[in-house]
Amino acid sequence: MRSAGLLAFVSGLVSTGYAFSNTHPLVAWSSQPSRNLAALSSTESRFAHSGDIFGHLLNGGDEDICQFDAVIVTAQPGLHATDLRKLSKSSSIPFLLNSSSTSIQLPYVRSLSRADVEDFAKSIGTRCGAVVVTGDLEDASVTKSVAEDEKKRVFCMCSQAVESEGRERDAHVSEIDALLGDHLNALSQSHPNQLVVVAGTPALHRRQLPADSAVAMDEQDPPPVTGGLLKRYQFLTPALITSLLIVLFIFVPMLFLGINALAGIQSPLRSDNVPKGVGLDKKNQ
Repeated sequence: MRSAGLLAFVSGLVSTGYAFSNTHPLVAWSSQPSRNLAALSSTESRFAHSGDIFGHLLNGGDEDICQFDAVIVTAQPGLHATDLRKLSKSSSIPFLLNSSSTSIQLPYVRSLSRADVEDFAKSIGTRCGAVVVTGDLEDASVTKSVAEDEKKRVFCMCSQAVESEGRERDAHVSEIDALLGDHLNALSQSHPNQLVVVAGTPALHRRQLPADSAVAMDEQDPPPVTGGLLKRYQFLTPALITSLLIVLFIFVPMLFLGINALAGIQSPLRSDNVPKGVGLDKKNQ
């Protein structure tokens, strides 16, 4: 019974770890009340699916996504839910999430890719007859050059992947937050009624890049990292962590149970420990 319970516990840890590893955060808010966003915030699913989210925003309920003057969609490769939690409350994203009329925070969204985000932005433009503007989040001209007209706009922006760790990672996420805040401020006068979607996506690795991009990366590869082994190699891989959990919570307890069981077995009496009085009595008879 104890082993079965430990096995179930470890299986839960492993399955949860894989679920978290295949998910990315998605947060959104609107400057005016939105029933569609409110419905998403009350979802019962712990791990939402990107297709369901974008489909609901496009077609859910009797609310039209075209009511917004501007829809700003950002795809951020490498962004994790913990990165957003570390932002100060006065930062742009946390402040707008708390102060907006309607907002959602979905920390674990499955099957969320950059292509999903881009297709979502294009679908809004097609449905609403809006001008779709694509560009980098670091490019301030993407929003500042927008003329003050009544045309609806859909902005699809992406930033550099968040791949660093520690303080450098926190600084990168804070910079992304500040850049997004600048874009929203630039649109606040011409397009005040806004829907903003910030989605974390997987960071592209070398084998996922197109052939041309891989060649370009080979030409621009930085010099090899110097330092200790911990700086050059990643030791705590998912497979190693899973193995350590299995050893710690299954094999070690079973080993202790076996040792205790063996220690509890009483050995039979040895022949030289038989009382001598019994043999003497037989000879005397």
